[in-house]
Amino acid sequence: MLIASISVFISFVWPEVEAVRTLSAESKNGLEDLNLIKEKKDNIRGLDQDLGKNSDKEELVNSYFPKVRNEERIIDAIYYLAANSSVSLANISIAGDPLKGEDEVDGPKSVFSSQSPQAGELPGAADQRTLPSSARSVDVEIFVAGTYENIKTFLSAVNSMEMMNDVTGVDISSQSAGEEGESSGFLSAQVKAKFYYMRNTRADNNYKLAVLDSSEFDFSQVEKVKAFISQGIPKLEVGEKGMKNPFFAL
Repeated sequence: MLIASISVFISFVWPEVEAVRTLSAESKNGLEDLNLIKEKKDNIRGLDQDLGKNSDKEELVNSYFPKVRNEERIIDAIYYLAANSSVSLANISIAGDPLKGEDEVDGPKSVFSSQSPQAGELPGAADQRTLPSSARSVDVEIFVAGTYENIKTFLSAVNSMEMMNDVTGVDISSQSAGEEGESSGFLSAQVKAKFYYMRNTRADNNYKLAVLDSSEFDFSQVEKVKAFISQGIPKLEVGEKGMKNPFFAL
């Protein structure tokens, strides 16, 4: 009789016990996920409100690191800087196919962390070499002419533009004047630069993104970028030592 009871228990009752345990564990996991969703929902609401209160910072990020390449904006900005630096803009050359890959969207990545200083940092003001994997660049060559001081002013202005860029090379040569080839005091400069933009990024479809761990964004890097680009075009003061123009023969 005992053996028969044990057999019945093993055959019929024990599977039901295991099923109840499984359902209990699933229910517990479901409750944990539900609590996590409620917590993240509150954080999402807080992040949305934080963006609303800091719309100027959001606009700065979109301006400094645009979502698409914009040749027209690059040309307009360079023309403006050249005019304000008192250099003559001879030519602008932009490489690459503007239509290639523009509609592509990068795969899931963690974006703009609200807690980690590294994950939420904007490249440029702190370290122009630190770029998100979804960043793309446009190669630009700029040809200007002017005095040594004005060319330096132009380069400084390009470096602090309200667009993420990296000057990769500068080639300066003197201009000759007259039949004897005497230096005119004006120089020609070829500037090579990369202008960056970041395509749309599709984040993972879950509630475990680092950005959702807080109800506020870390805008410290945005403030650094704002201070960096607000310097404007600097006024250069030539000191008593050194040559005003090393390309001009005394």
